[in-house]
Amino acid sequence: MKFSKAILLSTLALASAKKLQYLGVNEAGGEFGEGHLPGVYNTHYIYPNIDAISASIEQGVNVIRMGLRWERFQHELYGELTEFDVTEYKKVVDATTAKGAVVIIDPHNYARYNDNLIGSEEVPIEAFTDFWTKVAEVFKDNEKVWFGLVNEPHDMETDDWFKAARAAVDAIRATGAENKILIPGNGWDGAWSWGSQAWYGESNAEVALRYFSSEDKNIAFEVHQYFDSDYSGTHDSCEKRPCQNNLKEFVDWLKTNDLKGWVGEIGGTLDDECKGCVQELLEYLQENNEYILGVTWWAAGPWWGHNAYSVEPNDKKEFPGQMAWLKPFLPGPSELTEVPTFINKKVYCKGCVVTGTGGDGSLWGWENEKSCEIDVATCGLDGNGEEDQEETSDGKIYCKKCVVTATGGDGSLWGWEKQKSCQIDVKKCNLDGSSSEKPSEKPSGKKGKLQYLGVNEAGGEFGEGHLPGVYNTHYIYPNIDAISASIEQGVNVIRMGLRWERFQHELYGELTEFDVTEYKKVVDATTAKGAVVIIDPHNYARYNDNLIGSEEVPIEAFTDFWTKVAEVFKDNEKVWFGLVNEPHDMETDDWFKAARAAVDAIRATGAENKILIPGNGWDGAWSWGSQAWYGESNAEVALRYFSSEDKNIAFEVHQYFDSDYSGTHDSCEKRPCQNNLKEFVDWLKTNDLKGWVGEIGGTLDDECKGCVQELLEYLQENNEYILGVTWWAAGPWWGHNAYSVEPNDKKEFPGQMAWLKPFLPGPSELTEVPTFINKKVYCKGCVVTGTGGDGSLWGWENEKSCEIDVATCGLDGNGGSEDKPEEQQDDGKIYCKGCEVTATGGDNSLWGWENQKSCQIDVKACGLDGNGDSEDKPSSTCKFEALGYKCCSNCIAVFEDDDGYWGSENNEWCGITEECVKSYDECWSNKSGYPCCDSCDIYLDDETGKWGVMNGDWCGIPTSCEA
Repeated sequence: MKFSKAILLSTLALASAKKLQYLGVNEAGGEFGEGHLPGVYNTHYIYPNIDAISASIEQGVNVIRMGLRWERFQHELYGELTEFDVTEYKKVVDATTAKGAVVIIDPHNYARYNDNLIGSEEVPIEAFTDFWTKVAEVFKDNEKVWFGLVNEPHDMETDDWFKAARAAVDAIRATGAENKILIPGNGWDGAWSWGSQAWYGESNAEVALRYFSSEDKNIAFEVHQYFDSDYSGTHDSCEKRPCQNNLKEFVDWLKTNDLKGWVGEIGGTLDDECKGCVQELLEYLQENNEYILGVTWWAAGPWWGHNAYSVEPNDKKEFPGQMAWLKPFLPGPSELTEVPTFINKKVYCKGCVVTGTGGDGSLWGWENEKSCEIDVATCGLDGNGEEDQEETSDGKIYCKKCVVTATGGDGSLWGWEKQKSCQIDVKKCNLDGSSSEKPSEKPSGKKGKLQYLGVNEAGGEFGEGHLPGVYNTHYIYPNIDAISASIEQGVNVIRMGLRWERFQHELYGELTEFDVTEYKKVVDATTAKGAVVIIDPHNYARYNDNLIGSEEVPIEAFTDFWTKVAEVFKDNEKVWFGLVNEPHDMETDDWFKAARAAVDAIRATGAENKILIPGNGWDGAWSWGSQAWYGESNAEVALRYFSSEDKNIAFEVHQYFDSDYSGTHDSCEKRPCQNNLKEFVDWLKTNDLKGWVGEIGGTLDDECKGCVQELLEYLQENNEYILGVTWWAAGPWWGHNAYSVEPNDKKEFPGQMAWLKPFLPGPSELTEVPTFINKKVYCKGCVVTGTGGDGSLWGWENEKSCEIDVATCGLDGNGGSEDKPEEQQDDGKIYCKGCEVTATGGDNSLWGWENQKSCQIDVKACGLDGNGDSEDKPSSTCKFEALGYKCCSNCIAVFEDDDGYWGSENNEWCGITEECVKSYDECWSNKSGYPCCDSCDIYLDDETGKWGVMNGDWCGIPTSCEA
């Protein structure tokens, strides 16, 4: 498809004529395959395609940021540069700069070499300056080559980073190179936190001026900025609005100190929310082009094509839609007035020959002179193609067992053994139709249940920005009536959050009487009903953000805490001790050393209660043995401190199934889901240990339902080693979260509890789970009595919790600031200075956003009260706003009720627009996120409808085909 000239011209009018000096793209590929260093070219990594770069330059792109890995350019510290990589990389650099564009050299190393920090004993600063001296000698004569010192330093002292940066700049200049040098900040280089966040000792804004000034010639400070919930660029949303405000602190710092800046990464998915965000940002940067030199979009590259942020063109010089957003702002010369676009879908290879590995671990091949992705399920390469079983005379790799987990495109049967795919020997397994014997069915959820299955009760750990905080304002303990409703359904374990800082206001101090009393009330009431309670200090192995084992929080402080807690609860055998929630960003050995000390301290009190020991690295089951996040893997270090001789302990893991295993996305895509636990379960079996799955969860859709059921069946099969599972989450301030299983006062549950019901082991006279649609219930008033775990504000009306409508109440700034945006008018309201409407209140009032705060639109002054001739009257296209919800940015429906169709985005419900609903009549498959086919050829007929295939993906058969 193409963007029309009329639309393009109108968009051009939005963009100021004073464009940025540079605007381009990141070309990813040279940094891929970080698990294979130096790796094999075109297998583990690849440098960009000059034809693709040329297509971008023809559109007006005039800068390319081009990734590499230090370990590939220099196989050993202080060694000579690698001839092959420098030659291949330089070919692309020279071809690109010959076309007039700038190339930024980007060592995508996060201030590390082989995972060791620059400035450490393993990687002295002198090694970093040696690398840049040699690179500068190669490229210094090409003024269109810029030097980006390194990508996104993090988890180091900010002073240590800028000290290394200063040394590298001096080394580059010592070669005579006058090329521009880009200097990133610490803390993942976020613009939004440039001055306000002292991530590692001091802020970037403070320390940068210690080492650099406006006297330094031809330098610029580089930042990255994404707009999703955690600024990472890993979620399908652009919610950090207004988007330009994320850069203001950085830009103001540049102005104050007469410095130049560079925005090395921005990006967003193809939706109107992100489009508006990106356009707003670029307009703001254009207005400040005296200080901001330019921007590069993340990302393009030959193995990046199907990524949702990609702007990699195809061989027809068509681009994903985001390039059309950039077009009006592109400063390079271009004879093209339009950007031809295409729908950026995966193109699977027909064969299974792997020639490369993508940045996300995907496998790639080369067919018909172009890249295509390997269908790992069909090709049996779920384990990245490494063969483990014996090869038979027919050349195939067969499984030892007969458990079928997948079916190949040719009808072949596949299994999963030793963390890899293998083909089922259908003859040996009597699955070729020659035998009447049938394979046994999977065990049902009613047979061989887990010993324990329950829920996390969140609330006591909320309000981490207010410690110790005020009860029922910053945090809350669970509702025993809600817990009772869960127990009646068969739940028999509750994991119950708290904060160490609330239980013990000072290290080594006495436990806080109020919190221990309130918490213990719920514990005693729950265990009296026969359920186990797991005490969960939800502290991530920290106290006031200082790591256990640090000078500020010695291990002795941790053991003191657990000694005192154990004394309170040791006489109740139904109370278990979960040492802490999700340790991370510490040496794995340091964590297990602290865990051993805590276990010993608990046992010294005479307590025999079960103790749950989590792993490091956010406690992921999927990475238990394979990932040495912080020095060594959990599987390796745990055995250094614990064994099967330790009585009544279990090792706790957490497991989600979305793209990054975090439980923050609306998907369950890490399939087969049971495989994420297999490595952990095998480790338990090998070492005769017990395990506990402390958190799982998923949104209310068929994909996640199948995933959860598959996982629970697998864990039941291994219930000799896995004691149980707790779902994340429930709690009185958690009710509307898309993962929630908190019941309402009618003892009805969100739908996920119905998934769990067949597996629940506790006694229950109930055969069904009554469910309700888990929507927000807004308060009628604006009195805030508490803060939810996601930053939402809560009130208390009619003896129950309700969520505050922050837009209507003017509390978008979380209600805690008295710094109102504008002067109060005679009618007592706070009006905006301008007339731009960004939201509609529950009473149909109109609201704007100025000076980082909500303000009410003066409808009379703005001519929006129906009495004026203004053509700027707002139109409400989203009926769900009146119910307190946004409309979805897509047409994918999850369920339907009396209010209409509903979807889910960012763990929140959203309404399906009327436009989408109308489109269902024309194309029923839009409801599931698929287009209608352009033919009537049926490939599949299931309960949802008739399906065809178009462009390598499923499509719905149009209703017109039935006519």
